[in-house]
Amino acid sequence: MKLIAITGEICSGKSSVLNLFKKYKGTKTLRADEIAKDIIKKNYLIIQKIVGKRIKYGDTIRNGPILSAIIEDISVYNNLNDYIWSCLWTKILEEKAKNFCDFLIVEVPVLFNTIYEGSFDYVIGVTCLDNTVHKRLSERPDHHRQLWNRNRIDQNDFLTSDFIVNTDHDRQQNVEKVKEIYNKISGKEPCGKKKFLSALTKSGAISYDDIQRFLERR
Repeated sequence: MKLIAITGEICSGKSSVLNLFKKYKGTKTLRADEIAKDIIKKNYLIIQKIVGKRIKYGDTIRNGPILSAIIEDISVYNNLNDYIWSCLWTKILEEKAKNFCDFLIVEVPVLFNTIYEGSFDYVIGVTCLDNTVHKRLSERPDHHRQLWNRNRIDQNDFLTSDFIVNTDHDRQQNVEKVKEIYNKISGKEPCGKKKFLSALTKSGAISYDDIQRFLERR
C-alpha cells in the first residue's frame, strides 16, 4: 500500500481533490480534520494543558478557547500542531494496517516542514490564487480567515510536492489532472521526484513561475 498526502492551505480545494480520487479502484480516503476532531474530543484534558485555557468536551480548533489560543500565541499553535500530528500519524498507520487497498489517500493540513513530510510515498500539493481563497473564505465563518492567516504556506514549499493541482482551473481540468496523477502513482505512466527543482529556483537558475508552468504540463 502507498501513502498519499493531499495538502495545502485552508480553502485551497483539498477536499474537492480528495473526492475526485474516491472513484478509483483500490483507494481509501481519510480527512485529517475529521480525525483531529476525534483526537481533541478524546484528549481534551491534554489539549487544555497545551492551550493553557479551560476548554470543554466538544470544543474544536475552530471555535472557543482553542481557536483564540492558537491565534494569539504561535508557540501554542506549534505545540498543538505537533501533538495532533503525532496522534494523526498513529491513526494513519492503524488505517494502513487494517485496510487492504493499493492507496491510502489522506487530506492533511500544512504538511510541509513537519517531520512527517518524508513519510508519504507521494505528496500532492493543492493551491490556488489568493483571490480565489478570499472568495471561498467570504462564504465561510470568520474563523476560517483567522486560521488561513495563521497557516500560510511559502509557495516554494510546494516545489517539494510530487504533483501540484491548481484548483483555479474548472472542475473538468481538475478531473483530468487527478486522472493523470492516479495513472502515474499506479504505474501506468512514469513518475519521478522533483525536489531538485527547489535548489534550482534558489540558485536563480529557474524561476518559480517557470516551475509552475512545468508542473502544469505534467
